[in-house]
Amino acid sequence: MESQLEKTSLYYEVYGQGRPLIVLHGWSFDHRHMVSALEPCFQDRDNWQRLYLDMPGHGKSAGVDGLNNMDDVLENILTFIDDIIPSQRFILAGMSAGGYLARGVVQQKRELVDGLLLFAPRIVADDTQRILPSPV
Repeated sequence: MESQLEKTSLYYEVYGQGRPLIVLHGWSFDHRHMVSALEPCFQDRDNWQRLYLDMPGHGKSAGVDGLNNMDDVLENILTFIDDIIPSQRFILAGMSAGGYLARGVVQQKRELVDGLLLFAPRIVADDTQRILPSPV
């Protein structure tokens, strides 16, 4: 499916019905990575609507001219949420850069977010300020 936004469209897939869970993948991945990680958890759980989206320029989502930073990506995600589940409460999950963006969603939509699941979240966006282990 596609959500047509003002400047682009975002591809997403929906699994199940019920309480919305929005899932944000890590940088350079697409929705399939999170589908394979999370769907086994829902094999015997009903009443969850899982929304796996491809962030701008990833997977089947188009890139966006003028997409300059993570704030721009966040704006696209917030618009997607307003478009697909307007004014509904939801749970949010994010991996790596998706976790970083999920924290931005919580900041902007705190009154609608009932929970947050982070997988190895990116905490500091500026690579020059991050402390990482040496490559093996």
